[in-house]
Amino acid sequence: MIPKIHPTFKLNGRHLNHQGVMIVAYSYVKEGTEWEKEVGDFLLNWLDDFDVMTVFTSGSTGSPRQYKLNKQHMINSAIMTGEHFDLGPGTEALCCLPLSYIAGKMMMVRALMLGWEIDLVKPNSNPLKKAEKRYDFTAMTPMQVKKSLKNIHKTKMVLIGGAAIRSQLIDDLQHKHTKAFHSYGMTETASHVAIKQLYPKFENEYTAVGDINFSQDNRDCLVINAPSLGTNNLVTNDIVELIDEHKFKILAVLMMSSILAELKFIQIWWSRRWQRTSLNAFLSLE
Repeated sequence: MIPKIHPTFKLNGRHLNHQGVMIVAYSYVKEGTEWEKEVGDFLLNWLDDFDVMTVFTSGSTGSPRQYKLNKQHMINSAIMTGEHFDLGPGTEALCCLPLSYIAGKMMMVRALMLGWEIDLVKPNSNPLKKAEKRYDFTAMTPMQVKKSLKNIHKTKMVLIGGAAIRSQLIDDLQHKHTKAFHSYGMTETASHVAIKQLYPKFENEYTAVGDINFSQDNRDCLVINAPSLGTNNLVTNDIVELIDEHKFKILAVLMMSSILAELKFIQIWWSRRWQRTSLNAFLSLE
């Protein structure tokens, strides 16, 4: 399939139709910097006549690997995000994430499909520093948000993802006049499937977007059911408290629990070894 481009779509201030996007994409691939080449490659792949895109998983559900995402499922994800946050045509957005990963790819898909006016900047730790306008929507990593606190007012809404958020960052976001949310998702689900609000209201649980629902396996790990994303019974490694089929709290990551258990074993082993060494040293003194 060749996805259609929304008639109000703008890239860096320029209205672009299908032909215009293709010209920009070729230009990025041929003459752009490394991050611009990633943008160009994505746009060319998005507008080809194949139904799927090959992406790389982050390892949330197992070892990182190649994964094929259906373009229609990516479009469905974009539509659900637009509806969840009420971000329709004309939304001014900033993309400051690399398009080599799903978060950056989905920012472009949302803009192309929903008719956003999106600006691209080189991914860096403080992407809002040079912003000359106040954006409606920006997606960032926790590290980017931490480095951008002095400029976070330049976006009305920030969606934070890609890693866990420390409580200090949540405190730092208070009274910044920017709505803040934390996303839960992965490559296999074409970005987020659930959202947790951080400011102005703090929520303890994640809430599903669209028609997505959740359950648990026998380990109490989250299982995702998202028909519109082509995902049925996707088992994660996140141990959760299930509030209902649309809400959950994360309690722990199973892989991290195993690591912590191993570290605790090592700590006990070293403690016992130190005690034996100390006792032998004490006895030798006598």
